[in-house]
Amino acid sequence: LYQGKPSDAITTLQTLTGRTLSLHDQVILRWRLAQCYLALERGEEARRESQEGLLLAERAGDVELREHLRETLGGALINLRKFQLALDQFRACEEAVQQRLIREPVFYLTVLYDLGATYWAMGDTDSAIRYLRQATELAADVTRPQRLGRLYQQLSADYMRQQDATRARYYAQRSLAAFEEA
Repeated sequence: LYQGKPSDAITTLQTLTGRTLSLHDQVILRWRLAQCYLALERGEEARRESQEGLLLAERAGDVELREHLRETLGGALINLRKFQLALDQFRACEEAVQQRLIREPVFYLTVLYDLGATYWAMGDTDSAIRYLRQATELAADVTRPQRLGRLYQQLSADYMRQQDATRARYYAQRSLAAFEEA
């Protein structure tokens, strides 16, 4: 997917569907498949994989992956031209960010953009402009590697205090990568 070859990624990922995977890995597999289908504008397949992944994420209790899948589901619904349903998914993502259930700044930027673009597609320019303006303001932080590095560093420290070593390590690595880019 990251190499711009979603069809190849789907082929590779589908070989994993028959294997015994942990619940967490099953969630990630569904999310990645949904992203690949979305990149190919195959909305129905993206919707199906996102919904299956959402159910698994709920079972796993993984709030962050659940919200990433919800955002991907919104994208699939946009592809299917079901704007109101997509808007519901993006609003739920925004609520999760506001409740600090997910604190990833790039994710929030994506959600703000999704909301703005969806409102625009629905003809609600005032709401679109409001969300796109918020996205622009947040982009100022997200596009500056040093600021993003500090945000990730703070997330890493927060997760260490919560004794979530996996996420603490993940955000520490993202912080280092951002500082190296600076």
